[in-house]
Amino acid sequence: VATDELLAPLYERLVADPDHEFPRIVDFLVALNQHLEQDIEYVVRMEPGVQTCEETLDMARGSCRDSAWLLVQILRQFGISIGLSILAVIAIITLV
Repeated sequence: VATDELLAPLYERLVADPDHEFPRIVDFLVALNQHLEQDIEYVVRMEPGVQTCEETLDMARGSCRDSAWLLVQILRQFGISIGLSILAVIAIITLV
């Protein structure tokens, strides 16, 4: 299953939810991070590398690097570039 197909339900949920009006990018990023934090269980993984988005979503768990990669891919779905995605991940980590 392609990443786009797996991310589509999360994307649709965020876009369709009338309570999610994002007047600022920071509010959008915080809300997105909160969704991931609720949906993905944090685990410490000692294995090298990053899980695919499919693995993280299927298992609903992953390390911080797995969640960060998932976040980058979701941001791409919203048309936010990889460079900005990395800055967004850093900003979220700093905010938490």
